Amino acid sequence: MNKILKQQYDYVVNSGITVDITNHMSWVAIECIGYEGIFMQGDEADDFINKCTNIGKRFRSLTSTEAELIAAYDYAELFIY
Repeated sequence: MNKILKQQYDYVVNSGITVDITNHMSWVAIECIGYEGIFMQGDEADDFINKCTNIGKRFRSLTSTEAELIAAYDYAELFIY
């Protein structure tokens, strides 16, 4: 994992953010304790899932969970404000 991805991953994990993907239903839930979660479905969820897949393909040493959490970095700021 390169330095930037490691920083993004650590930020998301340390923020307590979790990602739950249901591929066959095209659902994505991004949650953080104490905040209202983000729920995506349809095209929006498919875009997020594709982003996770692309991260995983580009950086093959990552697990799917790590790729999901790195993809969730873009949403992490929404939980702080």
